Amino acid sequence: MLKFHLNGEPKEKNEGTTIVMLIEDLNLPPRSVIVEYNNEFLERELFGYTVLKEGDSVEIIRAIAGG
Repeated sequence: MLKFHLNGEPKEKNEGTTIVMLIEDLNLPPRSVIVEYNNEFLERELFGYTVLKEGDSVEIIRAIAGG
């Protein structure tokens, strides 16, 4: 298990977990979120290739449309 922070809270996940796997575990559609990964915005195309590492900081912001 690796330890990281998600939206400021300490979390643990299995090694090899990608950002897209994390988003899906939260029951969020990947197209509806913005991800800040270690203080930089992560392009959506990289969600499936970016593997969590020990000590990472991830902020997931859900985009909500209004009307």
